[in-house]
Amino acid sequence: MLGIISAMSLEYHLLLQAMVMERVETIHGFEYYLGKMSGREVVIGNCGIGKSNAAIGTQLMLDHFHIDRLIHTGIAGSLSADVKCLALILAEQVTYHDVRPRQMINFYPHQASFASDPHLLAAAEQIAKARQLDYHRGLTVTGDDFIDSPEKKARILKDYPALAVDMESASVANAAYINAIPFLVIRSISDLADDPSGMTYREFEQKAADQAAQLVQELVAALEN
Repeated sequence: MLGIISAMSLEYHLLLQAMVMERVETIHGFEYYLGKMSGREVVIGNCGIGKSNAAIGTQLMLDHFHIDRLIHTGIAGSLSADVKCLALILAEQVTYHDVRPRQMINFYPHQASFASDPHLLAAAEQIAKARQLDYHRGLTVTGDDFIDSPEKKARILKDYPALAVDMESASVANAAYINAIPFLVIRSISDLADDPSGMTYREFEQKAADQAAQLVQELVAALEN
């Protein structure tokens, strides 16, 4: 079964519309929607906002359903001048910007970052290229803070050559990694993580979320069993 997980309902509502719903299961307050999309069995999970929620919501999905591949979709802030609003980020690697790399390496699971599955990544890129979408491959970083100032951006970029920042991806990837589940992170840019990012976010959040979800929908249809 293919798992798809997002932090907020606005990030997966298009996917629910494309799904033949069979049932909804609520586990410790986390909702999981089960059914078929493009003839494939899928479960869509709502993990909530933040690193802890993302980790718990992902682990519950992996514990209760027979997930063999996992896609994380949603919105993010841009950390690069080359990455504009509504651009798609296909994360090659994800890590935490608020956890020291030495700590991640020295303690379980002894990983400085987590790599998206190359086959899922290549399939998503093929679709993005065919549709001539504005997309970028690279590093996405995660932390429990909404990045909304040049100073915060500069602190992150001092240590990480990241394209985008969010509050869940690394936790989803972390859970997938320790469970040996191939995963892919797809994010669409809702804001530029600067002073006016609150207004930009409100303007672009749904458009960005839908853009990422549409790519996920096409990816699901394209995947081989």
